[in-house]
Amino acid sequence: MKEQFQSERLYFRPLRVADVTERYVAWMNDPVVNEFLEVKYEQQSYDSVSAFVSAAELDPDTYLYGIFDQNSGQHIGNIKFTYTKRRHKTGDLGIVIGEKLYWGKGIATESIRAMTKFVMQIVGVEQISAGCYEINRGSTRAFEKAGYRVEAIIRNNIAYGGGRVNGILLGFSSDELIERVNE
Repeated sequence: MKEQFQSERLYFRPLRVADVTERYVAWMNDPVVNEFLEVKYEQQSYDSVSAFVSAAELDPDTYLYGIFDQNSGQHIGNIKFTYTKRRHKTGDLGIVIGEKLYWGKGIATESIRAMTKFVMQIVGVEQISAGCYEINRGSTRAFEKAGYRVEAIIRNNIAYGGGRVNGILLGFSSDELIERVNE
């Protein structure tokens, strides 16, 4: 069921080890790109990124998709849905836009909307959560523009820059998708 889908400016397809390039590895090591990602704690290599992609390919509970520009075909980022509880049809969503030339253009919001619609309508998920650092306003705004709501602020739960910052938990339910489609 891991199939390709698209949005207005982008297409999404399951990421494969063949998609791991020097450019992709460079994103994971760029301190500006990875500032709010867990990968920042270890130097990434072709082998480590390939292992991550390979594990996602083999995991039936993980949907790791590359985000590609429809016009150029360029791989510009990734979006991942992972079931947390398949029985309850719940999971987590995460995103990275690695190509900085695409920042500030609504690509993250468009990607979040497209992946949310895909996992709810095609996969059958009913509730999605996403987390981010409170200081990462760009990520929070992208999720909110995609229809997610802040469900909790978790005080001081993330180590950052020698101190601690709040985490934001956002959520989206299938009821909200139905409401948006019927508008």
